[in-house]
Amino acid sequence: MTALSVLKNVLCLNQNQMHVDKIEDKVEVLHKDKDKSKGRGKVEFLDKAEIEARRAVGGEVFTARDVVIIHARPYKRVQGLCPICKKKCPGYDTPHDTESRWRAPNLHGVSVYVGYVRKRIQCPEHGVQSEYIPWADGTSRFTKSFNDEISWLTGRLPKTDIAYYMNIDWRTAGNCLGYTLQRLEPDRRASRMANLRRICVDETSYEKGHKYITVVYDMDRNQVVWVSKGNSYEVFKQFCEELTPDERSKIEIVAGDGAQWITKCTKEFFPNAVRCVDPFHVCEWANETLNEVRMSVYAKAKREYEMQKNSTAQANIEFDRSYGTGGRKGTFTEGQQQEFDKREALFKGVKRSKYAVCKNPENCTKDQAEKIRVIEREFPDLFNAYQFKERLRAIIHMKEDPEAAAQKLDEWIADARNSDMEPIRSLAEKVARNREGILQAVINRANSAKSEATNTTIKLLIKMGRGYRNLDNLIALVYLKCSSLEIPLFNRPSRRTLDPDKEDIGKKIEQAIQQEQALAKGQMAVTE
Repeated sequence: MTALSVLKNVLCLNQNQMHVDKIEDKVEVLHKDKDKSKGRGKVEFLDKAEIEARRAVGGEVFTARDVVIIHARPYKRVQGLCPICKKKCPGYDTPHDTESRWRAPNLHGVSVYVGYVRKRIQCPEHGVQSEYIPWADGTSRFTKSFNDEISWLTGRLPKTDIAYYMNIDWRTAGNCLGYTLQRLEPDRRASRMANLRRICVDETSYEKGHKYITVVYDMDRNQVVWVSKGNSYEVFKQFCEELTPDERSKIEIVAGDGAQWITKCTKEFFPNAVRCVDPFHVCEWANETLNEVRMSVYAKAKREYEMQKNSTAQANIEFDRSYGTGGRKGTFTEGQQQEFDKREALFKGVKRSKYAVCKNPENCTKDQAEKIRVIEREFPDLFNAYQFKERLRAIIHMKEDPEAAAQKLDEWIADARNSDMEPIRSLAEKVARNREGILQAVINRANSAKSEATNTTIKLLIKMGRGYRNLDNLIALVYLKCSSLEIPLFNRPSRRTLDPDKEDIGKKIEQAIQQEQALAKGQMAVTE
């Protein structure tokens, strides 16, 4: 095997359907522009002898690094193809005499470029187009394998590290994601939005300043279906309008938090769907209300303690003046000091009891259980709020008896509305507004846990990439990472090949849907 054949195998050139005419060892010269607003500056490819001559003259600031340039041409059978319909077309012209170059994967840290004089063709259907290049990734100036490597690394490393390792600009790392996604999933709507049955909707922040994206998640296929900027009725309405009336009618469950824009869209666009309010968010509402009551009880106890302490100190001073005992000057007796220390420990214990009262009782430690017993004995208002929280938590876990859950929830709302504490009454109104959604979540055993896990993954990707100024790049990364798509890497086995027993979850869902439809048709035939 010749050295050229080995190099073609290493660089995956045979799979790209190209003949290699010549390979050159050049030096990439990047001229530094004093005006940074103009970008990176001029780039040239020179021989090493020319570089030495320029360095000897001096007076020019530039950065040089070794590169490999492969002068290639496509196989005869793939020359002159239309890039859209892939049909053989007559030539039109050659607009440029110079080569177009595409960046290929590095060879042991050395940048590799594939060069070819691209021609234009005359397609009867699509007009004048630049001919199809088998190794190019659409209109990208990088090869398919290069974009795949960058996209795979972007989900695992910061962009600055990728830029340093691959000799590219950090903005390029984000731009490669869109080309990879477009090639692996050209029709995202057909592949992700078909046969939706159970979805959950949630929003997550992608940048400081209350900037959010709305994420729609398929609970059956365990993948992100749709992502868009913003979190409002108008944003979710865009997703609903992308679905056909038949697709909307097949959706059975829409899960999420208590946002009213989700409820409004569900009623307007999904006639056969039930709205399920996630039990986790209901518990979160109760914990936030309990925490508000806890801090008000702490502030009241501290205020009463300070008032009692000041009044006692003043009384001691007056006693000293009247009887001339002298020496104390407003200090406390030993019994008074012990009493104040005890009261101080009590209200400070309330301040430190957040995890004890918000935690499930069965998961509390001995110290946390003791804090709850002290609260029951010394702070009845806080313990009453704690009992409201526990009653609501028990109701949303009554999945075996939905009718009893509905009755208990109505009793809870009535009791909470009659409470003396304003936060509890506000919580009762919020729960009452979402009563149907809470009960539907109990009946259908639906929640948005998977979408919350996806939000965690999205935040991790943002943190790992040190933020994304281009939101389109972030959305492309979410589609690639939070789905069953697999980015192909050259000379590495597929994960599905490594685990042959693992079936495609999409195929399993399709089979389950077909079985249910066949069963429903059989039942209808028997009824007739």
